[in-house]
Amino acid sequence: MEDLCLKAFHPSARLEVVVATTTGACRDAQLAHDLAPTSAVALGRLLTGAGLLAIHSNLPGSLSIQVLSQSRIKMMYADCTHEGDLRGYVRDTSLSFPLSAAERSSGRHTVGAAIAPGKLSMVRIDPQGRYSQSATTLVTGEIDADIEHFIDRSDQVDNAMACEVRLNDDGAVTRAAGVMIRALPDGNRAHLALLRERIAEGLLLGLVRDGAEAKGILTALDREAEPVETPTRLRWKCRCSVERVRRSLSLFEIKDLMEIIEAGEPVSVRCDMCTKSYLIGVDEVRTVLERMIKAQA
Repeated sequence: MEDLCLKAFHPSARLEVVVATTTGACRDAQLAHDLAPTSAVALGRLLTGAGLLAIHSNLPGSLSIQVLSQSRIKMMYADCTHEGDLRGYVRDTSLSFPLSAAERSSGRHTVGAAIAPGKLSMVRIDPQGRYSQSATTLVTGEIDADIEHFIDRSDQVDNAMACEVRLNDDGAVTRAAGVMIRALPDGNRAHLALLRERIAEGLLLGLVRDGAEAKGILTALDREAEPVETPTRLRWKCRCSVERVRRSLSLFEIKDLMEIIEAGEPVSVRCDMCTKSYLIGVDEVRTVLERMIKAQA
């Protein structure tokens, strides 16, 4: 099943509704980083939230969300381009908290104890590299509730956000999806509250469990919401490349590059986002060093 992000509008209630299915991206993230269950759910929710926000904004560039945690997970990061390319990582990949009876019954894993307290920050970057950034304090650590809080405080928009990641008995991601509802200035807050209540009662969780596609989630959530654009395909895709790694060498100190050359061994550089490794030869490092020395002459 393809990961998609679907944008819709409820004309009478004046609400924007965005639905995303992210099963493939969350599975790929778990495999790339070898994530234990709690870490997989946490990153999956962050990836889903980033996808919802990036596609909703309809702005060229990328949107990233970073969580700086004072708890076990330490740090989380996810970003998404306007084209639907998702990537991210967590600092502690090994978290596997035992499930409570309520979690086993509902199917929703709680991750707040692994994340809160801390801060959530969001950065929007346009194609020219210009960016805007804002941050809020985490309220629960459950990620979706924290993104909802961020939108409410930073963007000052009444909204509802929910992201679900389901695992099988072996701790592997089986389904993932999310919804975001935002009220226009003249939007019906009572209808927004009703939809938020339906989500809180387990509507999205049940739809994710049953493998509903984006259109099915939208219809079950609000039959009056009408799709307004062609769905955007979401996918786990990193923007790293050997060219980017070569350019990053220019950020090294000259003495560090000289030590690499003297060692006479290729340099292995690993991307934090996707874990792919690049091997940079000594001659390439020497070329970068010579360019830096000439620039300083």
